[in-house]
Amino acid sequence: MSSCRMSTYLLYLIASNLETMMKLIFHIGLQKTGTSSIQHFLHHNRDALLADGLIYPRLTDFSNVHFSGISYHNSVAAALSKISSTFPKLDEHDISSLKIFISQSKKTVILSAEDFSRILDLEKVIEFTKEFETTIVVYLREQTAWLQSMYNQRNKILLERNSEDLFDESLFTQEGMFSFIKEGNFMPITRFDEFLYRWSKVSPDLRVRLFSKADLMDGDLIKDFMHTIGVHRLDAYTPAPQINENVANGWLAFLRRIDAEQGRDAARGAMRAMNDLSRAGEISVTGNTGILNEKAIAHIRAQYADINKRVALQYFGRDTLFR
Repeated sequence: MSSCRMSTYLLYLIASNLETMMKLIFHIGLQKTGTSSIQHFLHHNRDALLADGLIYPRLTDFSNVHFSGISYHNSVAAALSKISSTFPKLDEHDISSLKIFISQSKKTVILSAEDFSRILDLEKVIEFTKEFETTIVVYLREQTAWLQSMYNQRNKILLERNSEDLFDESLFTQEGMFSFIKEGNFMPITRFDEFLYRWSKVSPDLRVRLFSKADLMDGDLIKDFMHTIGVHRLDAYTPAPQINENVANGWLAFLRRIDAEQGRDAARGAMRAMNDLSRAGEISVTGNTGILNEKAIAHIRAQYADINKRVALQYFGRDTLFR
């Protein structure tokens, strides 16, 4: 074969290989960094995304699994991990179908699931993504704020379930919060240097963003996320509403006071009424969620100072991670 024909053949092989390396965007959270808002935005803007060369698949696009909420890609995370999950778990056939769906797509596929960030053993994730050109997007949140927000999310779920666990004596205590964090094995996530190193093994294209108004593009999470994945104009997109907001400690303390003064039946009735009024939009239950005192916050921040400095230097070229 002549050198000219050989060069043409090699170029053909390179071009063919590039075509098989489909693009995949993994939005992995963290939890409590606006993931629900991003997922709501993606879910309700499919047509606009398609026009920009992106596709946000439903579970029914590659499986027989149905889920009524917007965080359905957590089912993919559950299938690629050993973590316990309340989301329906996809089987191996579903995951194979998803890989085929991505391979055959002429558009970049977006998968968004906060539960991806909870996966410590990424072997299955690496195996799943190895044939795709993968971009990973992750939002980090200052550790003391993140820990308290995670605890508040648990308490909010208890409220929505009308759970009597809200009347446990440990609620609203630092000991109760750290017990929850330990049981959920969330601490490894807060060591951001190790966390990001693990995910860099999945893909070197790791786009680290900060869940902080000072660092979000124009202080806007959706604009920041879309800019990060390459979409710079949102004229054709429908804005995302405020969803998955917190529940103020004061409202929960109010229920506990009713329990103490009027009994459990009265407290249960007040809890049901609060949920009904909140869902109807007649009251807002958002507000202060702080658990840690100033001394505890200062102590925890000191523990993470070196970790955060390393991450700040590596990904942002500065000494301070959270401003």
